[in-house]
Amino acid sequence: MNMESFDCLQTFEFGYGFVLGICLHVTPSSNIPILACACDDFSVKLYTPSSCVQDEPNKLWTNVLSLKGHEDWVRGVDFTTVGNELFLASCSQDSFIRLWKIYETHTKETIAEDETFDLRLKQHNFTTIDNVGNEIKYTVMIDAVLSGHENWVNSAQWSSSNAETVKDLLLVSSSMDKTVVIWKFDEEQKLWVDGERMGEVGGNTLGFYGALFSKDAKYIISHSFNGALHAWRKNKESEWQPAITVSGHSSSVSDIDWEPKCGRFLLSTSEDQTTRLFAEWQSVEGTKTWHEIARPQIHGYDLNCIHMLSSVRFVSGADEKVLRVFDASQNFVTNLLNLTSHKIIDNIAEAAVGASVPALGLSNKAVYTNEPAPESGKKHASEQYIENLFIPVDLKQPPPETHLSQNSLWPECRKLYGHVYGLFCVTCNHAGTLIASAAKSSQPKYSEIILWEAGSWNQVASLPGHALTVTQMEFSPNDKYLLSVSRDRTWVLHYVEKTENGIVTNIAAASDKKLGHARIIWSCSWSVDSKFFATASRDKKVMVWELSDEDSSHKVVVTRKSVNNCQQPVTAVAYALKSFETKSHILAVGLESGQIKIVSICEANNYSFVDMLCFDVNMSHCLPLKRLKWRPSDKPSESDDTLFLASCSQDHQIKLFKLYF
Repeated sequence: MNMESFDCLQTFEFGYGFVLGICLHVTPSSNIPILACACDDFSVKLYTPSSCVQDEPNKLWTNVLSLKGHEDWVRGVDFTTVGNELFLASCSQDSFIRLWKIYETHTKETIAEDETFDLRLKQHNFTTIDNVGNEIKYTVMIDAVLSGHENWVNSAQWSSSNAETVKDLLLVSSSMDKTVVIWKFDEEQKLWVDGERMGEVGGNTLGFYGALFSKDAKYIISHSFNGALHAWRKNKESEWQPAITVSGHSSSVSDIDWEPKCGRFLLSTSEDQTTRLFAEWQSVEGTKTWHEIARPQIHGYDLNCIHMLSSVRFVSGADEKVLRVFDASQNFVTNLLNLTSHKIIDNIAEAAVGASVPALGLSNKAVYTNEPAPESGKKHASEQYIENLFIPVDLKQPPPETHLSQNSLWPECRKLYGHVYGLFCVTCNHAGTLIASAAKSSQPKYSEIILWEAGSWNQVASLPGHALTVTQMEFSPNDKYLLSVSRDRTWVLHYVEKTENGIVTNIAAASDKKLGHARIIWSCSWSVDSKFFATASRDKKVMVWELSDEDSSHKVVVTRKSVNNCQQPVTAVAYALKSFETKSHILAVGLESGQIKIVSICEANNYSFVDMLCFDVNMSHCLPLKRLKWRPSDKPSESDDTLFLASCSQDHQIKLFKLYF
């Protein structure tokens, strides 16, 4: 069935109002469809077809009732059936949940004139027509008002659609007060009570926007303001425990980088102002799946770039002028060993156990086990109120969202000041001794690349050569050259040598405008032998360049060997970290559409591009690629025909591909 077989039969008009939630159900006895709409005029509107007779040509829906009672916008509605009665739950920004009972009226209710009532619930009635043309009357009355949340209630959902009695029902609600509540009917008190409460404590979250039961009511999944998923599972003791779920960025992913030794984990950074760490977890059953196991940095600025100096240290840059360096915590190293069996460092006794974020602060403050408590009245102003209180946790399975946002931060060990504008890209040499960073710029003097020495953290050189923002940089595998590409449509090859007297640098080569790119160059990458490099541009071309004839002043001749004309702008390129044939290289190419191609370049074939694989649309991204990174291996043997490729995109996704050659 395709979309062409559907026709729009009716459009509901609400004027200037909004409908924030809908639910469609059928009445239990007469099977008449009924639609509930949660509206911003504080009401729940009920709609039924004007006729359910099959031969009727016009079966328009009409508004049969508007249920009043809430004192703010109604955010959600949900139906369930109990016997011959229909229950409707509505939740609102007034912090209350109202339960409505809808049942078929078989006999006309009469009230004696001399009969008096001290208290009587108000009833609402409406009439509709069933599928044989009979007129059916229904009564709607309020059944309960649930009070337990302290902020907007965004969703309310029943656990079962066919419960035999009210006591079999469960209702789950989510609220901006950072709680998810399970409601059940207490037969002794004849009241609805909150049986279980789950949620978050602390952190920078803004509550839950929805929660759902699984079909068997043993799982609950909820989503929060920042797009994170939370899950809970009922164990054998009928206790609700955090469950394993998936996670990811809630905004464009700006950069990724593998752990440099053998790719034991992947770091990513995003415009959602977080840095996340993903690793492969092996469950007790033996299955291996990738999960987020740490969130080393939660920032106040959009993060643009990241690079690892070593297995336990990385540097990142954001829309601020500061580079920040982070070290792994003891708790992370322990949990990585528990979850993946990877031991990345032997001696971590001097490392901080974890980190916390002071209120209104941007730096992750280290937490030590033997750190003495400061005397009363002598705390620094930034430490008076701690927003995230670190609690060491010994993980046996991938952590829930609460742990990730509060207990998995890495301590910040250094800030590097020197740029005038926000950081745009950063890289490190393979020895982990030099850091190169570049900022957003529209003038040559601000487009210079700054070199920093890891360890002393001093600025050791400034590399000119570009007139606009440097978009990407990469050190050659032999750490002899630093390649940079820019918005000014040029690439520059910088010679970098660390000597006893300091850093020696000079421009070894630069692109020729006649043979170079005609538009912004977005990406660059070195071949594994340091003899070739590739550049990718908005001009829809990927170019491969060869180095030769280095003179005494370290000037080199760079020759363009090949050009690949793509059908659309190229935003990312990455050389594989090994070759499979003699003088042959594998290149991953990322396009503006989000598609990924794998091509080979062979000297025997006159360095021409040969398409090996073009990823299917469903496997690729749906927005421009930001970065492609091949997973490093500690055993780069020629016989191994398996490679792993990580990609990130503006579509908020990170994808990991396993390729067989």
